[in-house]
Amino acid sequence: MALPTYYKIMLPFLNSLRSGDELRVREIADIMSDFFALSEEERKEELSDGSTKIATRTWFASTYLTKAGLVHRPRRGFVSITNSGKELLESNPESITEKLLLTFPAYQEWRLRRKSSGSSKDDDSGNANETTDAQIQSLTPVEAIETNALLLNEQLSDELLSEILGRSPEFFERLIMDVMSAMGYGRGEHTGRSGDGGIDGVIDEDKLGLEKIYLQAKRYELGKKVSSPAIRGFIGSMASHGANKGVFITTSEFTDAARNDAGKNPHYRLVLIDGQELARLMIEYDVGVSEQVTWKLKRLDSDYFDPDL
Repeated sequence: MALPTYYKIMLPFLNSLRSGDELRVREIADIMSDFFALSEEERKEELSDGSTKIATRTWFASTYLTKAGLVHRPRRGFVSITNSGKELLESNPESITEKLLLTFPAYQEWRLRRKSSGSSKDDDSGNANETTDAQIQSLTPVEAIETNALLLNEQLSDELLSEILGRSPEFFERLIMDVMSAMGYGRGEHTGRSGDGGIDGVIDEDKLGLEKIYLQAKRYELGKKVSSPAIRGFIGSMASHGANKGVFITTSEFTDAARNDAGKNPHYRLVLIDGQELARLMIEYDVGVSEQVTWKLKRLDSDYFDPDL
């Protein structure tokens, strides 16, 4: 039989977690191979990076289910079912489709973020397309590569944040210094310690050290947002150091009120970086990630074939 799409994998994937146990995603890939009665040859089909196709499709299913809040990742490489996932199974769905996933607010929010970043297309009615096989096949090869590359980076972002949350606050603070350094800022100093006055690091804005940028890092679990008091406290710490430029980084998100407080004080320039933006910067500037595979896309050089040249 043909390999199942990641949409077809989602329901049996969720069912494999029904007991409430934590399972490795790669274990679930084996379970899916058995569930769909794949032949030995189908189980071994590989992509150019050496990963098997069934494992990759299982990972994609995991990503979509996680975005909908049906499963969560308690630690790197592991997943478990959530209460929402259990409730969905109790309703005995025939399958898990894009239409069904869109009934979950967390998934709707994720799709809106993807749409704003250009990784989701609109149909003629202005609604986000369902990612069906037919629509995937309607994409040009370049569009398919761009769409899936964005999704892979989103998956990598989730893995990065999960890994960071499993480390110490001190590790997170040093990571922030590494990100700022990779972005081209000057010499930095990690100051995070007891009695640091709410300042976790100081970095030179330029190579000459003419201006200083003060850093605050909050390693919060997903769902716990940074609120206004934390922002006001950081501004107070900056003031006590005679600074007017700061960057506040968190693994989670900021409340609307916190963002408002960060932007309304004309005497301080404060940039807020949430978990998704942090992960994007880590990927862009190669912090905590390594290159897996590279494809070169080539096109016809029309100048070479121009008879007038």
